[in-house]
Amino acid sequence: MSRPASCRNFAAPKLTPEIECQLRERARRARGDILKMTTLAGCGHPGGSMSSIDLYQVLYSLAGVDPAEPRRPDRDRIVISHGHTSPGVYAALGGLGFFPVDEAIAHFRQAGGPFEGHVERCVPGVEWSTGNLGQGLSAGCGMALAAEVLGLPSRVFVVMGDGEQQKGQIAEARRFAVKYGLTRLTALVDLNRLQISGDTGEVMPQRIRANFESDGWRVLEPLGCDPAVHDLCVTLVRETGADRVILAAHGSFKSPAPSRIARHVAGRIGAETGAEALVGFIDQAPQLATLPGGEGICLPFFAAGGDHVGEDVLAALAKAGFRGRILPPVGLDARVPGIVAAAIARGEAVCAGACRWAKGQNP
Repeated sequence: MSRPASCRNFAAPKLTPEIECQLRERARRARGDILKMTTLAGCGHPGGSMSSIDLYQVLYSLAGVDPAEPRRPDRDRIVISHGHTSPGVYAALGGLGFFPVDEAIAHFRQAGGPFEGHVERCVPGVEWSTGNLGQGLSAGCGMALAAEVLGLPSRVFVVMGDGEQQKGQIAEARRFAVKYGLTRLTALVDLNRLQISGDTGEVMPQRIRANFESDGWRVLEPLGCDPAVHDLCVTLVRETGADRVILAAHGSFKSPAPSRIARHVAGRIGAETGAEALVGFIDQAPQLATLPGGEGICLPFFAAGGDHVGEDVLAALAKAGFRGRILPPVGLDARVPGIVAAAIARGEAVCAGACRWAKGQNP
């Protein structure tokens, strides 16, 4: 499957529905490849790989990297700090033509082969051989500083897990980046609240967003966390005058955060409009298909359209016997760009204060 030329180097301001579908399909295939690799090898880390695969698909598909010239000097650099997610990296790169993905599936973790359990730079597309957790941001800082010195247009993206944010070296790297003005450096943290010993909050409580912000970083989080978006959901229901609403969300088996947010929004809708407000998910209980059918409206708590809204939600509601009206996804409302612009104008994260409604759940 080819990379979307119209969005390479992150040229387009937003993804088209067609490109979103391509990325979603790539991620679906990659998850199958991750399972094949780890099953055949009898070892590896499928969970973390599946959690981060969507990040990998977006970066390797849309950043300034080229499978035909993986070592081009002016390329963007993508650093994978939590290198044990190597099955996800190999699946993403192989699916985009950096090498035949079947080679990674057949030879993952085999002695003498390049597809080791932690990513190695000998694999086309891999920029840095991962060592101990917590070192990737330091490596990314070095690459970003080198690009500045050499006058290269390269951007550097560092993907990290949330568990490794407990490492002190990351704090040093954050401050280094601010001191040297590394504005083309972007850190992405997979906040799934899980690490090998259990829940990250139980292993070592931390405030990831606050830590980055206190060191001078600008932090962006998922738009669905923004209280202004929650306000919009209440407004959308109120505008319909409906006395019964189903909030349809995706949910996640990897993190409790998405369902907590959706339940909070449904609670606000019920409390502020007087409507009966139910919440149902695609990926977790209570599933949409199991909710009571009947009349009312369904508000898809999604950032865009696509297969989930166009197919999964419709199929689940039909199975439930829902006979009401389905509204467009929240993210397609004309007021959403204004919400984003207002947050940016305030100099805050897109969802500054995100999830502060849930005591003890701040990242």
